[in-house]
Amino acid sequence: MTINTRHLRELIHRARPLPLVLATRNSWCQIVAADHTLVCTPCIQPDGHPDLLFAGGAEGPNAMLMIEAVNALPELLDALAEASARAFQADMVAEAAVEDNKRLRAALAGMIGYSEQSCGVADDPDFPEYQAALRAMEAKSA
Repeated sequence: MTINTRHLRELIHRARPLPLVLATRNSWCQIVAADHTLVCTPCIQPDGHPDLLFAGGAEGPNAMLMIEAVNALPELLDALAEASARAFQADMVAEAAVEDNKRLRAALAGMIGYSEQSCGVADDPDFPEYQAALRAMEAKSA
């Protein structure tokens, strides 16, 4: 099942103002909107059978929103859990990348320090260019 979120948003827009509330009145329970307008109420039909009356009718946005939103909940919760897991994995990868960067920068700094103290390398005419290239690489990784 693929959730048509655009359709759900349209139903929300057309339905009564949210939030919906379960209101009890005498022996009746009713669903009412934030502005206290009736959304759904039980009734007894003339033939004696119980029924639910929805503002906008049984095919209206209030009834359809309740049904479609409840039917979409399992998939929405699965998608939320999956997105949360992906975000956690991305955080772990980012943390590992930061640690890798720190280790590489420390190794690079150690290479520069070691090179400066190695025998005669500091006297090499190409050494300043080598050292500048290493520092540029270090600056890019910062």
